[in-house]
Amino acid sequence: YVSEKIFDAYAVGGVPIYCAGPGQGVDRVVGPDSWVNLYGQAAEAGFNAGPDFAEQHFSTRFLTAYAATQAGLHALFASPAAVPREMGRLTEALTATLRAVLS
Repeated sequence: YVSEKIFDAYAVGGVPIYCAGPGQGVDRVVGPDSWVNLYGQAAEAGFNAGPDFAEQHFSTRFLTAYAATQAGLHALFASPAAVPREMGRLTEALTATLRAVLS
């Protein structure tokens, strides 16, 4: 499961600030280099965005990955086939999980 909020940030040109531990689905969808992950950091880290934070998170590498992610998400969401394909994937994953839990 990935919340729509991260996609909203890309849609409006905002930088996603998210908290996702290892194995989260967000890396599968947007990749790790185009958003700020606060996982494992103190709660105040997102509010103390000084020069070191900006230098670390908004490098040329970050901005290139961000632009590529925006373009990839546009291609994904502009495709009419994407919604039923994703619903099918979600249905299969949910069914497999329920079967495993009930077994």
